[in-house]
Amino acid sequence: MHWFAIEGTGAPRFLDRDLTLIDAGDYDGGGHSELIFAKGGYNYDGYVLYDGDLRHAVEFGWNQH
Repeated sequence: MHWFAIEGTGAPRFLDRDLTLIDAGDYDGGGHSELIFAKGGYNYDGYVLYDGDLRHAVEFGWNQH
């Protein structure tokens, strides 16, 4: 599945693909919800955390050997 964010101008911005939404919450107390996704692909599993404005992401993943 492909994920997009809609900008204030109404223009879509591509976030990533192969994501499954796990949860949304204000984990850092900043007043905006962060999003946690599971990310999978060929020989890859992991998680992606997007910040409250969906501009920055941190990804943690692993491969099967």
